[in-house]
Amino acid sequence: MNDALADEMLSINAIYEPHTLQSYGHSNNVLALKLDALPIALLLSFPKQYPNQPPELSGTVTMGTESSRQEASMIMEHARQVLRDVYVPGQPCIFDVAEGLREKPGLPDVNRVGSRHVKEANFDESSVLEESKDPSNTTVNVDPDWAISEVLTEKKSVFVARAAEVATTWQAQQNIQHLLGTNKKVAQATHNITAWRICGTSSNPSAATYQDCDDDGETAAGGRVLHLLQLMGAWNLVVVVTRWHGGTNLGPDRFRIINAVTRDAVINARRSNAKHTQSSAEALN
Repeated sequence: MNDALADEMLSINAIYEPHTLQSYGHSNNVLALKLDALPIALLLSFPKQYPNQPPELSGTVTMGTESSRQEASMIMEHARQVLRDVYVPGQPCIFDVAEGLREKPGLPDVNRVGSRHVKEANFDESSVLEESKDPSNTTVNVDPDWAISEVLTEKKSVFVARAAEVATTWQAQQNIQHLLGTNKKVAQATHNITAWRICGTSSNPSAATYQDCDDDGETAAGGRVLHLLQLMGAWNLVVVVTRWHGGTNLGPDRFRIINAVTRDAVINARRSNAKHTQSSAEALN
């Protein structure tokens, strides 16, 4: 197993359940992808050159019932099509394969990430999200349009993520400063983990391709958030993951929760952008 695949395996198991992607048999290059609530695991064979070369779907592991075998055939066929659609040479693809399977009509609902361990916060969500406005604390003239994740809690630690579209690194940094300057609860949190990715476009040629992250004291968390943005193909976004520590160390489980709220915020940001684009197009017609 090469370093890229090992890193992707670690990230997938942080985003979903801890054993979503695991080695199968005696080969480190054959992994089993098991999505929560599905009756099968997909076996993927990875070439040594992955991700420069695509993996192959080599089989399934079922629960042994007739219905499961029939469903396995359907899922296998769909998974091969998803893999063909999402694979780009040089880029990790397992996250996209997993998300593509979620969109298949008739499959069990597996949209809640880490549902066995991550509980909805028994917490005053409005107090977490409420912004205490003080324009004198920021140089941004317009409030950033933050897409906000579900608030999650584990052992009294509370997590929430925000994502906003940005065009430059300056804008990303200013959005972060605006949030910290206008939301006292966020500013007083234990950690505000940040990451952003900027890609220059023809409409904004001065914006160089750039990405960065900051742990804010949560060791290695910024890199995990940035890696998830890479897996999701997210560009021109800044993400802030806020954690209020509950007094109990969560160990590696904190990374799965951080990734869960990050993913939720990015998806919400994409939905918001799609609605805005549609509204703008309708206004022009």
